[in-house]
Amino acid sequence: MVEEVEKRVESQPKQTNVKISKGLVEALDKFLKTNLAREMGFRSRAEVVATAVREFLIRYGYYRSQGVEEERRE
Repeated sequence: MVEEVEKRVESQPKQTNVKISKGLVEALDKFLKTNLAREMGFRSRAEVVATAVREFLIRYGYYRSQGVEEERRE
């Protein structure tokens, strides 16, 4: 699954910057130094953040897993 996610992250041509708290950045950096992060295939903050945001949006119906955005239907 992580390999599939990485391919989607790399294939998305448009990117933007998002500001997050220093505490979250420190937690990301700590996570990226773990065996779990390596086993999951994460190599950068951007990969972890993109995966987390994507999974959140899919869970709540704002993003399709095929990579097509849609508005939530209630």
